[in-house]
Amino acid sequence: MPRVKRQKLSEEERLAAIAAETSKIVRLVMVRQDIPFLIDLAGMIGIANTTLSAKLKTGSWTQKDICKLVSVLSIPSEEAARMLGVGL
Repeated sequence: MPRVKRQKLSEEERLAAIAAETSKIVRLVMVRQDIPFLIDLAGMIGIANTTLSAKLKTGSWTQKDICKLVSVLSIPSEEAARMLGVGL
């Protein structure tokens, strides 16, 4: 099998990729668990709807936020690792 050099992402690109991946995972889990609106999810994890929307767009999650999401939504470990940027 031929070797392929992986192009290194800049820190800004890496953070943007993590933000996009996290948003995608959260929305996928919302569909799986039949959570129709962001306001419902915001209430479940105890943050304001506007804060949740901003975090999904910017990726400005804290470790505490990620832990809450994983716990409340029962996110599988593989997806939780991707939300933390493992493998990106």
